[in-house]
Amino acid sequence: MLTWRAVARLKNSVNTNLLILDETFDSSLDAKGTDALLEILHQLPENTNIFVISHKDQLHDKFNQSIKFEKKQNFSRIAAA
Repeated sequence: MLTWRAVARLKNSVNTNLLILDETFDSSLDAKGTDALLEILHQLPENTNIFVISHKDQLHDKFNQSIKFEKKQNFSRIAAA
């Protein structure tokens, strides 16, 4: 995915500052893999908007901002920001 972003920028002059990772950290990465991916993400340009969707509470301190959702009576709502 990160390679596609670089190739698209070089070949088609397509540049995006949005990256969405949906449950990437949840089951497929061990601690070393998580640390390696976080290092890569922190090396992206500062204007990159990174949205990480995860069920892991351990990630909230790895990013500048986080939003926690909770489910109440079958509806999701923001629990804490």
